[in-house]
Formats: sequence, C-alpha cells, structure tokens
Amino acid sequence: MSEPAGGKSGVTEPMAVGARLAGRSFVAALLLGAAAFYPTTVLAGPEAAGPMAAGLGIALIGAWAGLVPAVAVLNRGQQALAWGSLLGLGVRFGVTAALALVARYAAASPAILLIWVGIGQFVLLGVDVAGLIQLLRPAGEVRGSA
Repeated sequence: MSEPAGGKSGVTEPMAVGARLAGRSFVAALLLGAAAFYPTTVLAGPEAAGPMAAGLGIALIGAWAGLVPAVAVLNRGQQALAWGSLLGLGVRFGVTAALALVARYAAASPAILLIWVGIGQFVLLGVDVAGLIQLLRPAGEVRGSA
C-alpha cells in the first residue's frame, strides 16, 4: 500500500490542501485579470471588462470544481490522487463548458467571454497541475532527482 500523498509540505489534511490549491487558483486568476485589463479594454473597448471578468470567473469556478475529486481522495495514496486528478479534469471540463454555454447566450459580447474562458482555463490548468504534482511527489524527493 502506498503512503498518503502529502507532497513536500507533508500536509495531508484535505481541507487545508484544497484551500491552498484553490487559493493559488484565485490569486492566479486575479493576477491574470489585472495584467489583461488594460490590453483588453484598449483592444475591445471599456465594455469588454465585464465579459473578461465573467470569463475568468467561469474558468475559476471550473478549476475549483476540478480540484474536488483530487482533494477528496488525498489520504488514499498517490495512485488514488492520480485517478482523482484525472477525474477532476473531466469535472473541470464539464462545469466550465456548462457555465460557458449558459453565459454565452446571456453575454453582450460572447466572443470576448469565451476567449477569456479559454485563456483562464489554460492558465489555471497550469497552476493546478503544478500544485497537484507537488502533492504526488514523495516528501523526501527533490526536483530533478531520479
């Protein structure tokens, strides 16, 4: 039987790990929105800020939903965490697609909204994968060791 997946931090409390991963996603979404606000409003006008924020919000909700399966199996070992992470990708895609579809018909600028859903998912997926890889790495292993 494999050891519980705690990663370098050794933290295996699911709520603490889930909050840390969700917080990273939130900070990444805020930084992305702050960095992209000016170029978006210059290129698409000031009315593009709303659809941009909505798109990033949809991407963030999808990212948070995708973390739930991985965090739910956190103390069941690395293999369970890997499967939970894969299941989380499906949940993430489903939640994001459903919210984007509904918002697409309600948005005044659906193209801007959908572009930012895609950009947000791309960035947040990288943030979440990096966090989950840390959890999968055994506690004593350092980066680059064989």
